[in-house]
Amino acid sequence: MSADPDPAPAQACCANHPSAPATGTCQRCGAFICAAENGLLCPACAILPDAAGPEAYRAKHWGRSDGWALALGVVGVWSWVIIVLQVVGGEMDWTNTVLNAGMGLACFAYWGGWAPMRRGIFVVPVFIGASLLAAGGRGVALAAMVALAFAVPLVLAWHSTRNRLFFRLEVTPAALEKSWRRYMDPRIANAVFVLACLSACFPLLAFVSVPLWVSMLRRSDPVTGKPILRRGFAVAGLLVALVGPLVGFVMIYDVFSTPPSR
Repeated sequence: MSADPDPAPAQACCANHPSAPATGTCQRCGAFICAAENGLLCPACAILPDAAGPEAYRAKHWGRSDGWALALGVVGVWSWVIIVLQVVGGEMDWTNTVLNAGMGLACFAYWGGWAPMRRGIFVVPVFIGASLLAAGGRGVALAAMVALAFAVPLVLAWHSTRNRLFFRLEVTPAALEKSWRRYMDPRIANAVFVLACLSACFPLLAFVSVPLWVSMLRRSDPVTGKPILRRGFAVAGLLVALVGPLVGFVMIYDVFSTPPSR
């Protein structure tokens, strides 16, 4: 199935706004709609009792990247930034470079929705752990802990209904409705905000809180197109999710880098 509105023929005009060019058709009745509708349905269909249901949610997100994919895209970009910095600084280590390059390519492929990478993305924690070991001065325990921290959100993404929709995989009606209700529930944001705040004490929580807040920023009613959360609150939560772990890492570094007093 296709998540995007059916393309409108050239010169077609919106059924409700005759002076506006049509940008697609209503997913329910097929009438031409324009950008003013800001959703998948025309105004007449949008007010029907069963309009804003799981099927509208499926149509909106079918084949569209989720927060997990976007977060992994950022990880992929960062891995290539590390390679560039190593080359510019003249400190390139071929083993580390190959591992970072492989990790970046895997993340980019996942970000692009390449189906085999839904399972193949689990090589990323292996690359990260191996990269830490290859860098030298890192213990096996630390490498395993960081790799596990990356593996946990990947497992969560694997079991996510929203992620299955991104990879165009069918889901059961029960799973679809559960995901839709969770998506439409603004109370979830409060729990994610608390998680973001806790990342200041436990920086590795950022691997979970940041993707979730990216998802919050993109959430909108699948029918009306209106954001579920206030934009200011969503942006504030993302800032907390980004700044919190940085504060935590600085504090941990300060504690472990300060020699014990005698």
